[in-house]
Amino acid sequence: MRIFLLQLVIICLCQNAFAAKPDLTVAKDGTGDFTTVQEAINAVSDTNNRRTVIFIKNGYIKRS
Repeated sequence: MRIFLLQLVIICLCQNAFAAKPDLTVAKDGTGDFTTVQEAINAVSDTNNRRTVIFIKNGYIKRS
């Protein structure tokens, strides 16, 4: 039982340690770096050779 609990703790710690932190945040309400996904994509340089994480906050979809 102790080994199982230890393994569970290690798994939880590893998941948090390897979670990618966003470089850019998109939020429709203005609380992020950008208000549209396209603006965030355009902000990434064409010569960028590293991974760029864009986090998109929950929002609403306006349907016609």
